[in-house]
Amino acid sequence: MRWSFTLGIVLSWLFTVSTAAADWSWTWQSGPADKTPTAEICTFKYAKTWAYAVEIDDGPKWVRTFAVPFLADYHYTDAPPGVPGGTRRPFVGSVAVIVASAGNNDAAANWADLAALIDAGWGVMNHSYDHRANGWSGPAAQLTDAQVRADAFWSQSILAAKLPGHRAPTGAVYANGYTDYNRNDALAACGIGIATRVGGSSPRDVHSPKVKWMDFTRSYLDEPVWSNQWNKSDPMADFPGGGKDSPAANSLVIDFTHVIEQKPGSANQERWRTRLKTIEGKWGAGGTDALWCAPTAEVGDYVRAAKVAKVIVEPGKLTLALPDDIPGSALTARISGISAQAALKAPEGGAVYRQGDAVVLTSPRIGLWGAAAPSPRLKCIYDGPAVSVDFAKPAAVAGVTLRVFGNVPAVTPYRLAVRTADGEKVFAERTVGPGWVVGGYLCPIIPTSPAITGTGIVVTAAEPLKAMSVWAIDDEK
Repeated sequence: MRWSFTLGIVLSWLFTVSTAAADWSWTWQSGPADKTPTAEICTFKYAKTWAYAVEIDDGPKWVRTFAVPFLADYHYTDAPPGVPGGTRRPFVGSVAVIVASAGNNDAAANWADLAALIDAGWGVMNHSYDHRANGWSGPAAQLTDAQVRADAFWSQSILAAKLPGHRAPTGAVYANGYTDYNRNDALAACGIGIATRVGGSSPRDVHSPKVKWMDFTRSYLDEPVWSNQWNKSDPMADFPGGGKDSPAANSLVIDFTHVIEQKPGSANQERWRTRLKTIEGKWGAGGTDALWCAPTAEVGDYVRAAKVAKVIVEPGKLTLALPDDIPGSALTARISGISAQAALKAPEGGAVYRQGDAVVLTSPRIGLWGAAAPSPRLKCIYDGPAVSVDFAKPAAVAGVTLRVFGNVPAVTPYRLAVRTADGEKVFAERTVGPGWVVGGYLCPIIPTSPAITGTGIVVTAAEPLKAMSVWAIDDEK
């Protein structure tokens, strides 16, 4: 399926196009007798038949140093299937980040690592604030409506504050497979357009009327699962068609793992190499070149953009426009009616190829990557030791995040309050320990309560509280 347009006719499916838009134009030399061409938006980037994504869970640091070059050994091209001479592009993936764990230790990716991954074409996915909830351990491990809303708001807000461009991810990996993280559309309201889990209920077909973007399925390739009695260490286990038949047209196929073994020659790494080599050899640069490999969220963003794109075709000019209220995306258009004699130049950051009587054009990204920070947008006004502090000027305090590290011999309380003209307003009274404790604690005020305007934070801190960030509503945006 594709989305088709002629001059002055715009197909808008499922979404309403806003009046504000980001647009991009491409021109060519049109002959005096040429008629106005027609254009259609392709299902996937580069006019590919299906899309492939890899997800690595829990934000490990080795993704930057090992996984990026490991996947980059395998390629597809930016040409339509069947068209030779395409530019080779590396396989890429996504890393699912537990926000409170980013940079917490030498094993966790820090914010510089995540920025480098994005620069390398990888994606960052939201994996909750602290990964603490699940649906099987009883009420204590399940989230209330207020906690669900707070987790979505704060994880997206902090990701937006820390990632390039101050934009948040549009993809999520459910922590512990707990889909209640999106209860009452909490994640969707904060900019998430696709959320995945093992055993998701959605078909892979992105055009299916049964597609469930917020419960998208994926293949589970952790070692104990991949080598069990059902999968029998088959390198193509749970891959559509088993590596023999092509995945169905319009499919998004996602492989998911916590670990790719870094030891050369290990059974796990060799299975991964066989799987990726098979995918490349059959459907990538070494085969039909029918697949587009991209981060999960980039695929979701493309499909969303393709459904609402405004396409205007004139003699010698094609304009693509996207509303400002959706994530930006590249778009691929198939254009019919351009003279075979016309000289065509590939756009910077894009690609252009002839395929029979048509021209296949891929634009650079139109609009901004990712999602806008949730509203109200936050800023960090203090980042330092977990001690009482005075602000340089009054601020509307939205909450506090704490870094915790150390041995706690007994249950130890801590307390947080905002210093106001009317006295201290307590917003968190909790305990930490006993035992060895490491992690990040969230003490929110908004979004479920109004921000507290004050002149400082008062901390009665347990010994393990090592660092504190104070977040306030950004009134200077």
